Amino acid sequence: MIMTWNPDFEIAALLLTVVFNVFYWTQRRLPLYQNHFFSRILGIEVGVILSDLVASYVSSEGMNYSVLVQNVANTVYFGLLAFLIVEFYFYTVSLTGISGHIPKALKIILQIPFLLMEVFILSSPVSGMVFTIDPVDGYRRGWGYLTIFAFVCIYIVLSVVFITRFRKNVALGQLISIYTFSLIVFMGAFLQIVFFPYVLMTNGCSALAIAIIYLSLQNPDFYNNNMTGLFNTDAFTEIAKEKISQNKKFSCFGIVMDRYATARKIYGKEHLDLCMTEIADYLKKLNPEFLTFYFHEGCFVILDPAGKDFSASGIKIQKRFDQPWKLENGEIYFHICTVLWPAEIARDNAAELMDGLQMAMDEAAEAGGSHINISQELIERMRYDGKVESALNQALENDSLEVYFQPIYSNSQGRISAAEALARLSDPELGFISPEVFIPKAEQNGSIMQLGRQIFEKTCSFIHDHSLDELKIDYIEINLSPIQCLQEQLAEELTEIASKYGVSMNRVNLEITETATTDAGAIRENMKQLLEYGTTFSLDDYGTGFSNLINILKLPLHIVKIDKSIVWSYFNGAGDILPHVIQMFKNQHLEIVAEGVESQKMADELAHMGCDYEQGFYFSRPIPEKEFLEYVRKMNS
Repeated sequence: MIMTWNPDFEIAALLLTVVFNVFYWTQRRLPLYQNHFFSRILGIEVGVILSDLVASYVSSEGMNYSVLVQNVANTVYFGLLAFLIVEFYFYTVSLTGISGHIPKALKIILQIPFLLMEVFILSSPVSGMVFTIDPVDGYRRGWGYLTIFAFVCIYIVLSVVFITRFRKNVALGQLISIYTFSLIVFMGAFLQIVFFPYVLMTNGCSALAIAIIYLSLQNPDFYNNNMTGLFNTDAFTEIAKEKISQNKKFSCFGIVMDRYATARKIYGKEHLDLCMTEIADYLKKLNPEFLTFYFHEGCFVILDPAGKDFSASGIKIQKRFDQPWKLENGEIYFHICTVLWPAEIARDNAAELMDGLQMAMDEAAEAGGSHINISQELIERMRYDGKVESALNQALENDSLEVYFQPIYSNSQGRISAAEALARLSDPELGFISPEVFIPKAEQNGSIMQLGRQIFEKTCSFIHDHSLDELKIDYIEINLSPIQCLQEQLAEELTEIASKYGVSMNRVNLEITETATTDAGAIRENMKQLLEYGTTFSLDDYGTGFSNLINILKLPLHIVKIDKSIVWSYFNGAGDILPHVIQMFKNQHLEIVAEGVESQKMADELAHMGCDYEQGFYFSRPIPEKEFLEYVRKMNS
């Protein structure tokens, strides 16, 4: 009796797979190992489905086809099926990024099941192991047919083991997709072998699983920038990750449009986007071996897999940018900043590469448009920044930031009348970390809010534990970051913390910087609420910002702290603006604190100029709580 199969699932699978092949092969793809294996999976799947349809047809029409034709058709089908399963295994390993680190002997051992399976399949026309063709009864499953299912299971299990073992190297979406693929293929093979031998459903399930992989992981659109047609930052991360894991050298060349934001305001987003597209087209044609990426806002990166020094290409690019770029409403010149990461400068991982390029491009732009060769020194500085960020996050999590206090001397009272609370950070590995380093880092990564709360709470704890009246201290100054000043619930949050420690807000003077005053409406509202609780305000570091003086004077300030740069400039003979600044604010009935006082001469002259308070190393550097208490008791006794 000749067997007849139901091909409905197979035909639907063929249509689905052909569609995905068309979409996949007509789009730009990154030269990644995973893309290489996936493209082979797509092609082999079409071959598997077609050969299965052919084999099932000639086998069901056995009276019309010779035994040889039937043997060839079934051998081709089972042979391609084995290739498909092993290609999926290779694809999974490529996702983990460890294929280049697997010992050669282990690679050979892991391919033994595949080689045995091919031997079984190729020998079946003689041995009848996987299938047999009887001249009368036609196609029959061989005595070892279940080895096919065992083979499928072996490589599915290996794929799951690899992706699970190295799950830290893959994204959650990749992990879920591989698990889903494995389950669907396993169920398809199991159901056809055990329950529905006459329904061609294995490849229907395989096609469905491939569709899931395509839609969740392999869609080329994930790695393309739609505006420029170049690869995007995700694509750069993936290619860098693979090359670093394979220990392959490559060089990168970054290009930044100087004053891009200004140009966007002048020419408009639409015209500037068209200009970026024109620049992208030029860079794409520069060298067919290069991979070109568009990061963001006029920032391009070119990766050379050959690891060349970019000298010739860099000169060519610079010459092109010396010429205008055509726009519909005119021409635009772009002055560019460039960055080179040479192949010989090592990078530990893709994240470090991205951060290093970004840091160098930012520095080049800040330098007014220059070229920077990334050096080992810059890499070490970047790694130090990463360690600082880690130490800061750890300190915030463990509530281990320290508060130091710097005394403030009152000229009228002849004593230490206040102190500034300052955040300090120490790390077992890095030691003391300057606030000039970790404060900007906190502002960049968004942890400045948590830092501000922690310092405020620890200062309130200090006030609670020590009588300021006994110390003859009127108040403690606490800095507010510009981000804190914009927080709508600032007053509520601070007063709640103060209440927790039983501290009156009139024992707190909050310092704001000129930067915070740029949004006068938000800061004024917060100041209004806090003033009602008795808090006073100082303008910190006057002279370091660029705020409108009229806006500053509109704020309900009590004190202005003149930055040490202005003070030192006066005493070094580099400028005489200091007395005028003091007099200007005195005329507005504001009290003055001079920062950076370092000698008796400076202290005497500043007092003569009319400064109400003085702060600096002449009196004391910022010191820990215990030292501060001892110092104040001695000075105010």
